[in-house]
Amino acid sequence: MAKAYDQTFKNKIIKERLSGLSVKSISIKHGVSVSVIHKWLKTTKEDSSNKSPLINVTELIKTREISFKLSGHLVRVELSDLPQFLQALKS
Repeated sequence: MAKAYDQTFKNKIIKERLSGLSVKSISIKHGVSVSVIHKWLKTTKEDSSNKSPLINVTELIKTREISFKLSGHLVRVELSDLPQFLQALKS
């Protein structure tokens, strides 16, 4: 019989994957099969594709800035400064 996992545990696994850990390492760490983790990730992608877009283009054009969270901090960047900001993140 298949083991049941609660949504809190599934969310923890998904967050670990999104943070950059490999599926295999997460599988070993938590004792969950790789195929189950891939299934949860696929379900999460399908659910997120039914939501509104991450960037509201109309609002972006109107405000001429983009806002997002980076390491838990809200960051606002004017569109004209975006190339320099992205370059700074790369270095």
